Amino acid sequence: MASIGTSVPAADALFAASGPATPSIAPRPNSSGCFDELRTRLKQYAARRNSPRAAVLSDQADVDRVLSRAGAHIPTSALPRGLSPETAELVERALREHPGRLSAAECADRVGISRVSARRYLEHYSDTGRAEVSLRYGVAGRPERRYRWAG
Repeated sequence: MASIGTSVPAADALFAASGPATPSIAPRPNSSGCFDELRTRLKQYAARRNSPRAAVLSDQADVDRVLSRAGAHIPTSALPRGLSPETAELVERALREHPGRLSAAECADRVGISRVSARRYLEHYSDTGRAEVSLRYGVAGRPERRYRWAG
């Protein structure tokens, strides 16, 4: 097993410097640096994978959760369809700045968006491990989902 700080063969092969020995199918970085980001994430994953406390990863959601715990910011391209990075930042800020837990309605009031929109962003953060959810049970009806920043 490779130790932390060693190279990741698959990543190094994908991102080898361009030249005559480089296969023509090797992706080349574009102006947005998305391949640099992928290389960084692959190296972070390899370091965690080779650590003694490696997590069991069974699907993409597990991979996203592990990467987000390391403090990796979710890039715009990773947002689900229909979510904007600007609104995601507003919801994140509202969640971070609130000392306790927020409901979707409270978050919506703070940000100035609809409750349904706030809930979509909050659930996205919950699904990626960046927010924790707890349920508050009332006398009747469905329990209220309350969110706290965990990232």
